[in-house]
Amino acid sequence: MKLDILMHYEVNELTGEVKYIGKEEISVDTVSTRKTTSKVTKIEENKDEMITTLQELLRIKSVVTPAVADKPFGEGVHEAYTYMMNKCRDAGFITKDVDNYGGHADMPGNSGTVMGIVGHLDVVPEGSGWEEDPYSAVIKDGKIYARGTMDDKGPMV
Repeated sequence: MKLDILMHYEVNELTGEVKYIGKEEISVDTVSTRKTTSKVTKIEENKDEMITTLQELLRIKSVVTPAVADKPFGEGVHEAYTYMMNKCRDAGFITKDVDNYGGHADMPGNSGTVMGIVGHLDVVPEGSGWEEDPYSAVIKDGKIYARGTMDDKGPMV
C-alpha cells in the first residue's frame, strides 16, 4: 500500500510562517496508515482551537519580572504558566506543578513509554521596531504576529 505523506516544510524563524516544500511517497502498512491519518485528522479537527489557544497565550506579556509571593518569575510568567496548565488539564492531561517554578502534563495511558517535550513560556522584552503590538497576536496574511510565537509559546501549544 502507498500513502502520500506531506513531510517537507520550511519555517521562517522571524515570522512563524510555515511553507510547504513538497511531499514524499512512502510505503506503509495498514496500521501505520490508520495512525498517521488519525493524527493528521486530529490536527485538522483542532486547528482553530489551537490557533485561538496560541493567540490567547501570546497576548499574555510574560517577560520575567521580580518574584512576587509564590510567583518566582513574576506576574506575567505566572499568568502564562497558569493558563497553559489549565489548558492541559482541560484537555485531559494529568498536571503536576512544582512550586510554580515549572510543571509537566502527562497524557494518561498504559504504554509505559515516556516522551518529554521541553519548553518555556517566558519571553524576552519586546524591544522596538514592531509594526504590530507585540502582544496583540494579530493574524495578517496567514501569519500570527506576536512576541513568543516561535520561541517558545507556539511550540508549547
